Amino acid sequence: MPTLNLGRVRFNMRGPYDPNSDYLTHDVVTDDGQSYVCIADVTGTGPNDAGGATNWEGMLLRGADYNAARDQAVQAASNAGSSATAASQSANAAASDRGEAQVARDKSQAWAESNTAPEPGSKSAKTWAAEAASYGDPNQHNVTANGTADTRTAAEWAGQTLSNQQAINGLGTAATARAEHLASSPYCTDIGTANAYALSVNYTKAAPTSYSDGDQYRFRAGTSNTGASTVNINGLGVKPLVTVTGVALPAGYIRTDVDTKITYDAANERFITDRAPENGENANGWFTRWANGRASAHRREVQVVNTDVSSGALYAGGVSSRLFPCVFTSIWTIDIFCDSETGEANLRWVAGNFGEDVTLTRWPSVFICDSSPSNASTEISYNVEGLWYES
Repeated sequence: MPTLNLGRVRFNMRGPYDPNSDYLTHDVVTDDGQSYVCIADVTGTGPNDAGGATNWEGMLLRGADYNAARDQAVQAASNAGSSATAASQSANAAASDRGEAQVARDKSQAWAESNTAPEPGSKSAKTWAAEAASYGDPNQHNVTANGTADTRTAAEWAGQTLSNQQAINGLGTAATARAEHLASSPYCTDIGTANAYALSVNYTKAAPTSYSDGDQYRFRAGTSNTGASTVNINGLGVKPLVTVTGVALPAGYIRTDVDTKITYDAANERFITDRAPENGENANGWFTRWANGRASAHRREVQVVNTDVSSGALYAGGVSSRLFPCVFTSIWTIDIFCDSETGEANLRWVAGNFGEDVTLTRWPSVFICDSSPSNASTEISYNVEGLWYES
């Protein structure tokens, strides 16, 4: 009778998966806590290996919730282990700190109360106190710096020393501020008007709290003065401005094109105003005016002078009218130099007669002739020295 091979008709339980074993169809293994049945003969490829689904099919598998719960349990166990380790380390450190604290406590107690040296060559506070007491009460000392008796205690002397030092510090601070002020001649901003200048000191460390003799300030005026003027610095009070010669400012003394420097005169409660030399030019010539009132002017022109006199004779040309480039209040000298086109004619001003016109726009033309020109066309230069304000 023929034999019929039915193959395997039941599962063959092989236990945990072994990558070194050969597996046949219907072999059942466990892997990672789950059951798998072999559906195609295989060697070396497990159910959870790459490509394992070709040879294996799951029989009893965990659900997703179970897997998540298991992973969380594994992580919790790991965390618990780490916490236990950290707790052990903290306990060890606490024990060490406790020991060090006890040592420090004992040492502090020894430094405070010991009758013996807490360390070689040292003394405790108790020992030092006893030694100080052996010298007597320091508050009973009554000897002053100059050797005379004094009833003040040491504490009172310490207070006096502190008071003296504070006074010295105050003087030093004031001296420093004063030195900074004098060294800087602080620059100010003009916030006032013509003839009533109001200044604000720009450098705060040099800002004054009062007017002091010799204090200097510089500023660029917003407007020129038109006459007598005053100044008020940082709201400390209005003071008159005077020229370097001590008189009220004439018109135009303070200019807008240069800085003005003023110096406080405490004795007269005023500010002395300095100005840079002023050089100007216009159709009538050019001039220079100084702070002390001095002025000089120069004018050149060509005119016909008909002397018709012999050499050395006087020539009187009558009253002429000339405008100079600046106004004079009084005249010191006038030098007139002539250069004739028909021959040199040195015509010199005869000093002393200026008429009544103090602005010097008119004067009698009186010359001495060094030669005998006639109807000479002459270039004449006028050099004038005098005052542009009266001091």
